[in-house]
Amino acid sequence: MERLAYSANGFLRLTSKRVGRPVAPAKWVRNMSGTQHLVQMANDIGNFFRAQQREDALVGIANHIKSFWTPNMRRKLYSQIDHGAPGLDDLPREALCRLQANPLAKPSQPPGGDAG
Repeated sequence: MERLAYSANGFLRLTSKRVGRPVAPAKWVRNMSGTQHLVQMANDIGNFFRAQQREDALVGIANHIKSFWTPNMRRKLYSQIDHGAPGLDDLPREALCRLQANPLAKPSQPPGGDAG
């Protein structure tokens, strides 16, 4: 039996279910560009924080991106924002604009933290 699986570098590949190895290198399919993938990840982060009050959501998104994304990843999205950032939702867009305006700011956490 064969199935599609994502590789570590963002490619879809056809694998054998029994062994988990690629069936054939020629069957690799690029699922999206690197920038599109970053936009999708930023939107996913925004969706996670969307249930919070807007200011807390913006701080949470900015904190996550500042803490866990590489500077190169952030620069790619800043470039997209400068060119209209098609597909980027409003919450991550605003959080990224704040980070872009103040790149040396330390990540901050709203009162209460995220512990459940």
